[in-house]
Amino acid sequence: ALTAAEWIYHKWNSKNVILIRHPAAFVSSLIRLNWRFNFENFTKQPDLIDRFLGPYRSQINNPPKDFISEASLIWTCITKIIIEYQKLYPNWLYIRHEDLSYDPINEFELLFKRLELSFSNKVKRFIQSTSSHSNPSEVSKKTKVHQLQRDSRKNIKNWKKRLSKDEIKLIRDKTEHLSNKFYLDKDW
Repeated sequence: ALTAAEWIYHKWNSKNVILIRHPAAFVSSLIRLNWRFNFENFTKQPDLIDRFLGPYRSQINNPPKDFISEASLIWTCITKIIIEYQKLYPNWLYIRHEDLSYDPINEFELLFKRLELSFSNKVKRFIQSTSSHSNPSEVSKKTKVHQLQRDSRKNIKNWKKRLSKDEIKLIRDKTEHLSNKFYLDKDW
């Protein structure tokens, strides 16, 4: 039998969901939105760097100037933290964005079940309407941050249309030491 504190910890701990996204898709989205990152957000957190990002300290202190390398470094830092969290919080749910996008109804139903949430018909209809193959696969405006109604399955590979082969190779070269924990050769 669990103590009250253990029960609360178990319930709280099992409700955290971490979403992992393909590095090229992540970089492509940042480029599409022209979102840059101020690495002072990391350097002002020495405990974060000491605890999780030590291997990237030099790059964080002297960030790359080109957009692709910068975005790849952000993805690498975030993913390094996720990998460490997997060790620290094994009861959390770690889900790839692409898995949700490929089979939204079934994957969300499983997620709702694991989170002990009701997967109502209303929820199902919302997921269907926002991920249907009848929706556009790409955002209508390049700078639009949120366009919820998209063909989620086709959206998975939009980065292949947005990025050149050289850009994809650069992203893979910079992230593969971590991306290979979540993505196979076929995912590139």
